[in-house]
Amino acid sequence: MSVRQDGNHGSTFRESTGWRASLPEKPLGELMSELVGEAGRLFRAEVKLARAELKEEANKAAKGAGLFSAALVFGLLGAMALVACCILAIAGGLPAWAAALIVGVGCLGAGVALAYAGRSAFRAVEPERTIEHIKEDGQWASKTLQSVKQKRHAHA
Repeated sequence: MSVRQDGNHGSTFRESTGWRASLPEKPLGELMSELVGEAGRLFRAEVKLARAELKEEANKAAKGAGLFSAALVFGLLGAMALVACCILAIAGGLPAWAAALIVGVGCLGAGVALAYAGRSAFRAVEPERTIEHIKEDGQWASKTLQSVKQKRHAHA
């Protein structure tokens, strides 16, 4: 342990926090330059995170597209069966068109169910973690800038 100037034991906050330990000794221009450099690195990291998150969301959207494709196929089959039902009904013979009606309604029901499943996969794609990180980074930058200004005014 070290003894601080005020007689207390332990390291000071400045000693334990990397670049902040030298804040009072650096000119404001240099501090702002460092802040801009750190902000640039932080921005690039956030862009990388956003890309990864959007790729993950795109995969989910692709699954939704597959479900919609299946819904279209079953919807088409249902429509074809209903057409066959109408044809058989016109031709006579109750059992044949009744069977075609049952098949047609079943295919259309399956198509509707798949369409709802696909729609839920197409919900709005939003990179939630990235947005949260950007908000936190903005708050950090604001607090850091205020702290630098306060320390500059205190030492002036």
